[in-house]
Amino acid sequence: MLVTAEDVGNIVILHCAGRLVRGEETSVLCAAIHLRGRNIAIDLSNVDGIDAAGVGALLALQAADVYLKVLNPSTAVREVLRITKLESVLEIVDQQASSTNGTATPGAQSPALTQTGCSAAAAV
Repeated sequence: MLVTAEDVGNIVILHCAGRLVRGEETSVLCAAIHLRGRNIAIDLSNVDGIDAAGVGALLALQAADVYLKVLNPSTAVREVLRITKLESVLEIVDQQASSTNGTATPGAQSPALTQTGCSAAAAV
C-alpha cells in the first residue's frame, strides 16, 4: 500500500494505491492520525482490493471522529462496501481524484507514506 497526501484547501486527500488489506491498512491509519482535526478524503480509485482489516481501518477513522470522505472507490472496493452495507455508513463521493473542490494547491503533495511506518506522515 502506497499512500500520498495532498493538501487541497480545507481538506487533505490521502491517495491510496495497492491493496488495503491486513498488515497494510496501518499506512492509512498512520497518515490520518497525523492529520487529526483535519477533514480527510481517502481516494481509493487505485486500490485493487480491500479485506476486513481495510474496511475496519475506514470504520476506525470514522469512529475516531475524523471527518472522512471516501473518494472514487474502485469497482472492487465499491463491491465490498455494497456487500457489507457500508455504502450507507460511509460518505462516498465519485468525482475527479485530483481535487475535491477544483482548487488544488500547487506543490502541496507530500512524499509517499509507505506501509513500513508513520514517520513520513508527520510532514503532512
